[in-house]
Amino acid sequence: MTEQQQEAFDTTGFIILDNFLSKNELDNILSAVDEVGDKVRRIRGLRPDEPFAVRNALAHHESFLDLIDHPKMLPLVVDA
Repeated sequence: MTEQQQEAFDTTGFIILDNFLSKNELDNILSAVDEVGDKVRRIRGLRPDEPFAVRNALAHHESFLDLIDHPKMLPLVVDA
């Protein structure tokens, strides 16, 4: 983690990583978000425009698990 990233993390509790995911990785994550969203809305009987929250997203789709040990992510998590 760079010094600037560490300072941002210490101040806000998060950092923004521009251009972090490849197009393919981003497409996979967005597809997983849509899939989980559709499932949750169906189960809860929600309209497409109704907001909702999902806890433990990792349990809802394997694509989210791929982020945990992503080669660009893991060093940042260890540093944090």
